Amino acid sequence: MTALNARTRERPEADGDQVTWAAGTQLLARAVSLILYLRERDQPVTVSELAGALQIPVNTAYRLVRTLELGGLVDRSHRPYVSLGLRFMDLGLAKQRQVTRELAAALQIPVNTAYRLVRTLELGGLVDRSHRPYVSLGLRFMDLGLAKQRQVTRELAAVAQPVLEALTADTGETSLLLMPTGARAICILAVEPSRAIRLSYQPGHVLPLYAGASGKVMLPWVSEQLLETALAQGDGLILAGGKRLTAGALKADLKTIRACGHCVTHDELDAGASAVAAPVFTRSGQIFASVSVAGPTSGFTEERQPALIARVVAAASEIARGLSKSWSGETA
Repeated sequence: MTALNARTRERPEADGDQVTWAAGTQLLARAVSLILYLRERDQPVTVSELAGALQIPVNTAYRLVRTLELGGLVDRSHRPYVSLGLRFMDLGLAKQRQVTRELAAALQIPVNTAYRLVRTLELGGLVDRSHRPYVSLGLRFMDLGLAKQRQVTRELAAVAQPVLEALTADTGETSLLLMPTGARAICILAVEPSRAIRLSYQPGHVLPLYAGASGKVMLPWVSEQLLETALAQGDGLILAGGKRLTAGALKADLKTIRACGHCVTHDELDAGASAVAAPVFTRSGQIFASVSVAGPTSGFTEERQPALIARVVAAASEIARGLSKSWSGETA
């Protein structure tokens, strides 16, 4: 991102800008209140309930939710319900610190505006300024991340863990369950084989949607805005195997994935590694997660690939059925 001219950044805002940024700061304060309310409730709620709790119009609540969803800070995969987003599981582990002037340059906003935003977030515990002049994510993010992790574990582990364990036992490869969070994906569950040479991913590990089967298999079914973001992120990047990724090639891949219902990749995120993935959908047909097996490319031969695809697709379907029963209150 191009940094702004220092003189431009430090220039006082015009009266109209002050009004605009005052409204923006109020919107940010409402967003913080929305996030903290979701943490307090510790369960999915409707947008109407959020509007009532925050004492704001329902259409304002919808706009806030949609904006936060783009950043992975809220989850709407179980519409009409809203819950904390998976992004908090990743943000809670972040350690980077920056000065406010750097934040202003990165966001392309005046420095005094950045200070107001930081103070607003500090009130909610979402940023920490105890080591001035540095700013970092606040400890509240750790709490939010742990809360989301507990919620996901309650919802998924009982259904998905046995399926992944069976998948690893059958294939001898690492089995993964990932979920989309904004324009990225986060590892929720991982089961590794006992053999020495294996691909290792830990829960909380963040992957792109534009490369690697585990993330890419979900990309055809995300919102148009998230799709465009992912295409822009990946366009022109050099993959682990040396191939240059283009938006056009990625769009062609997505058409194939949508048509066949699975994704196979080689040497995209890690050189010498391959993966096979399939999507997991909610009862309403929305993308919810992906199931994949990943490991050294030597184990993903053309002769073996059809069997791996069939096994992964079957595992994804089994998890989808189990979650559907869980969400509807049925017993297996």
